[in-house]
Parts: sequence; structure tokens; C-alpha cells
Amino acid sequence: MSPLKTKSNLLLARPAKLKFLSSLGAIAVALRSTNYLTLRLSPFLPKCVMLQRRKTLETRDMSTQIICVAQQKGGAGKTTLVCNLATAFLAEGKSVALIDTDPQGSLSKWLDIREESIGADDNLQFATATAYGISRAIRSVGSNAAIVLLDTPPKADSDIRIVLRGSDLILIPVSASQADVWATHDVIDLAERVGKRSHTVMNRMRAGTRVGQNVAASVAELDAHHLNSALNHRVIYAEAMGLGLGVVEVKRTGAAADEMNALAHEVAALLDA
Repeated sequence: MSPLKTKSNLLLARPAKLKFLSSLGAIAVALRSTNYLTLRLSPFLPKCVMLQRRKTLETRDMSTQIICVAQQKGGAGKTTLVCNLATAFLAEGKSVALIDTDPQGSLSKWLDIREESIGADDNLQFATATAYGISRAIRSVGSNAAIVLLDTPPKADSDIRIVLRGSDLILIPVSASQADVWATHDVIDLAERVGKRSHTVMNRMRAGTRVGQNVAASVAELDAHHLNSALNHRVIYAEAMGLGLGVVEVKRTGAAADEMNALAHEVAALLDA
């Protein structure tokens, strides 16, 4: 660890030793690189810079509920979960805002296909943003939405911590793979650091298989709340994504619609708790 990142050195540091932060450009780099450095150097930073840094999701309309879907491992089904929760909430008459923070842009592509096939929906708003632009995006599209769903990139770092801190509910999809379970630990740890509890959602489950049972047992041991509702491995989820729809829109009745509605109801109950 460099000397600047140790508590003792920072406490003893004199302003003369911080000349490299004299320009706003250097300060901006320091602020973006690590929250830890920002907190430790705060006595030396201009007040205007610190006030800007302290802007978080708490500036939003508190009647809007924010759900963050996060997972360090790619391919866990984050975007699939976001899209299907959104359409399930829309089917219940709720207004929804989607915010895509993943550079891959899968959520954006899904919405493009959706609007081409069924047109725009006044109850479904959309924006893209980096983690540092989340507050502005929520103020822009979330002001008229009951629920905001955040699709995050497959990583667990300080950028994601900003998103987690301002969320009302954190969902971590875990597919039927031990690799997903291992990756979940980092997201849970980041959530704990910002004082939030995580909620795991079993995704692409293979009922009646040994691997499915083993993964479910491993997830139960995690330091997170485990949702009772789970999504099974079904072709209809991939088909619906390709059409820009959710499973409850492709087929209103059936196993997929039932499990998706059950999950949406459980998530809504957690938000209202």
C-alpha cells in the first residue's frame, strides 16, 4: 500500500506534501480512483469539490423505489432478471424506469427491439449512465416511476459501491454454477460495507439435478437473504428476450409466468417491508 493510503501517514501529512493535488484535475483523478483516499484527504480538499462528491442517490424522490441487480460474474442473468421484473411490474400497472450502467448495453438492445415491435410505453422510461452519473439519471427518468431497476456491469468495485449505497433493494442472481456462488461473496461484501443487505435470487435452476441441489445448498450458507421464489432454466426466457418482451407477456399463464409473478410479488413485499 502506498504511503498516502495509510492512516498514520495521512494524519501526520502536512499540506506541503499534498502539492500534487493542487490542481482540480489531480483532485478529480484522486476522487474517481478511490473513496478511501477522498475520505482521508477531505480536510485538504476545496469545499466545493467535497460537496459535489457527497451527492448521492439520496437526492432522489423518496417515493421512488430503487432495485439494483448486481453480480460480479458475467452471464448470471442480470439483464434477464431486470427485463422480466420490469414487465411483471408493468403488467400490474406500475410505472418503471430502467437504467443501464453496463457498457455491454444488453438492456438497451432489448428495449430497442421492444419499441420496434410494440412501440414506446409511457410507463417505461429508460436511461444509460455510469456509476457516477446514476443520481442524474434517476432524477431524469425516475421522477415519474414507482420503481427504478438498475442493470449493473459484471464487476465488484468502488463504482458499484456508489450504486449499492443508494438502492432500496439489492438483488444478486445466482445461476446453477458454483462459480456464481464464489462471485457472489464480493457483491455481498460491498453491500455490507455500505450498510445494505443483499438478497440472492436463484436463476436458471435445474430442478431435480445434483448440481442444482449443491448450488442451492451453497447459496443457503451465504450471508444474505435468500428469496423463496426462483427462476428455472426455460427456453422461453431466451425467446422473450429476443422479442423485447418478458415471459409474462409472451405467455400469460404457465410455469414461467407463475414463477416470474411470484418473484415480482416477493420483491414488492420486500420493498414495502
